[in-house]
Amino acid sequence: MRRLALMAAIAVALPASGRAQACLGSVSFGVIPVRLGGGAFFGKDYTGYGLSLIAGKDNAAFGLVGVSRAYFDDYDDTDDEVFAEVGWQREVGTRAQLCPIVGVSFGTGPDGDGFEVKSRLGSAGAALGMTLQPRPSVKFIPNASLLLEYGAVDVTDQASGKQTYSDTFGVADLGLGITLFRDRLAIAPTVRFPFAADDNSVSYGISFSVGIAVGR
Repeated sequence: MRRLALMAAIAVALPASGRAQACLGSVSFGVIPVRLGGGAFFGKDYTGYGLSLIAGKDNAAFGLVGVSRAYFDDYDDTDDEVFAEVGWQREVGTRAQLCPIVGVSFGTGPDGDGFEVKSRLGSAGAALGMTLQPRPSVKFIPNASLLLEYGAVDVTDQASGKQTYSDTFGVADLGLGITLFRDRLAIAPTVRFPFAADDNSVSYGISFSVGIAVGR
């Protein structure tokens, strides 16, 4: 049961799919301020998918809200999450961008015979990215983030009642954002390295972000 709880906590901690702007490997808010993001993530015991809505302004605040679903090996039920993240963009020189970020997630599942799982997570940290532009319509954005995360999972069993499991750990993300069509589409593969956790298994992800022409 503890392993199930920690697996759910890991799922909550997965990267928000389709993040925003250079510090997180995506396009500038200066072109289109609202985007739709999505992606897939893959771990040792799970596969998941996410969708998010992203909005912000250049060199100012940004935020996103989204949903995700993770499928675990050996469990018929899924882990379903809602998440939100906010941050602030700061230019570092002419090509780099640094963003302090905070986020929260809440989820349910995977439930099983006689038990229910509810999870929650809070995170805080910073992300840094650098824009390289070999062609006017294409950019490459190597990026990294470092987060401190706290996850808690409630497992309610019909026989023994509710038990709560929690863990505080760090997460390092490394990614490469590729923007196309003059900052209107971004694709970003990511590798996630947890540390100081009960399970430090590496996970992998691929996300996209596409501009939405609101009010145009």
